[in-house]
Formats: sequence, C-alpha cells, structure tokens
Amino acid sequence: MANKDTLSQMFILLRANWPRYDFSDHTMMVYEKCLADISDDVLAAATVDCIGRCTFWPKVAEIRSACYRIMNNAIDQPTAHEAWAEVVRLMGIHNAQLRPPTERAIKCLGGMSAIGRSQESELGNWRARFIKTYEVLESRDKARAMTLPAVRLLTKRIESVRLLEDDDKT
Repeated sequence: MANKDTLSQMFILLRANWPRYDFSDHTMMVYEKCLADISDDVLAAATVDCIGRCTFWPKVAEIRSACYRIMNNAIDQPTAHEAWAEVVRLMGIHNAQLRPPTERAIKCLGGMSAIGRSQESELGNWRARFIKTYEVLESRDKARAMTLPAVRLLTKRIESVRLLEDDDKT
C-alpha cells in the first residue's frame, strides 16, 4: 500500500513536470486517500507513466488507469484474440494449462470439453462467444481494480446488509 514517502515523491515528480499547476493540501489529501490501496512500486511507475503520457496534471482516474495497465503488462495478459489462439492450440490436450483469464472465460462457456464436443463448423460461434466472454470478464476486472477503496468498502457493507435481509426473509 502506498506510503507517505511514495505519495510525496509522486507529488515532487508531478510538480516538477507541471510547475505551474497549483494544488493545495486538500488536493494531496484526495490523492492520498484515492491511491492508498496501490503498492509503492506500481504507484511510482504509474507516476512516471503519466508524466510520459498526460499533457495535463493527471487526475486520480488517470493514475489508477496507469496502475492497471502496469499491473496487466506485468502479468502479460493476452488479448481476447491471443487467448482464443491459445485455446485452439491446446484443444484436445488433456489437462491443458491455460492462463487464468483464459481459463475463467472457458469455464463460463462450459469448459474445454464443451468446445471439444462441438462440430468443427461451430468453432466460429465458439470463438465469438469466447471473445465476448473474455472481454466482459476483462472489463469487470478493470472496473474492480479502478474502484476506489472507500467505494469497495461501502459496496461490501451494502452486500452484507442485503445478505442479512435475505436471511431474515427465509
């Protein structure tokens, strides 16, 4: 989790790149609160990334987006089309090891065996369904990663209340 030294260093770098940008202690407090869940090394790299990409002082959302890109590149997540190529290459191999995002999409579609049992003429339909599923899952993962910690906490509390209410109804 981002510590005060990392956040201070972030502001020093941003200020050096945008010397005319006027920010207050309140601005720093907002950034601290909204970036607190990000590790120091990822936040430091995202800061440099934003300096290289942004033409204006980066907003929290831009920094969080850079963090997401960095974390995704670090695990070398394939695109939906690359993931499908992996599925086709490994089709028919018993206990084939798929990358986690690819495996999740395949499980949503019924598993490798469901695809393997289909006719070859249906492969195009499987491909389209796989790509759509993969992209939806990827979008959910990004939304989850981009969600601010306070919002995540509130969402969990609301879900807990709903579960309790559901238990009371039964």
